[in-house]
Amino acid sequence: MPFAVSRSDPLSWSGTGRGLSLADCAKSCMTPRQPPPKSTGRERFGERFLQRVLGQAESDAASCYDVLASLTEFTAQSIALNYQLHLPSLPKEIILCGGGEANPFLVQRLQMAIASLSDKVRIRSCKEWGWPRECIEPAAFALLAHARLMGRPGNIPSTTGARRASQLGQITEPPENI
Repeated sequence: MPFAVSRSDPLSWSGTGRGLSLADCAKSCMTPRQPPPKSTGRERFGERFLQRVLGQAESDAASCYDVLASLTEFTAQSIALNYQLHLPSLPKEIILCGGGEANPFLVQRLQMAIASLSDKVRIRSCKEWGWPRECIEPAAFALLAHARLMGRPGNIPSTTGARRASQLGQITEPPENI
């Protein structure tokens, strides 16, 4: 289903594509039923994953906008599915931050995916709480650096899946003869 969005704005490109079976391709690469803690990155959604998606797109005669729309839908659906599978109940409020919060099509698809589970969940931007999205990650790294300087653990094993609490990072001081 195409969406009427300006192609001059890169953040809206995904909204101009039509949904394809790529979302099914992407879902087969993920294990949403695996219980938390879990995380993923390039090891699962890197070059090999992209080549698989692009191969499927080629067989579907999909445009780059179709690929973006499908991957955006996959992102929204996987967030909603993980909330449904792994939380005892849906939160009353979801606060979006980071780059995804700046993507209006992703926000729209996430709102629709969450609304399909409950119409009582409010989705808000971190800006509504006075947190500029550009500051969230730097603030997190500053907090981790402070924990390291204070000799405190910087991880939460029950959240990250780590075997134990650990000090994170390394303090490297210049040689004294400089």
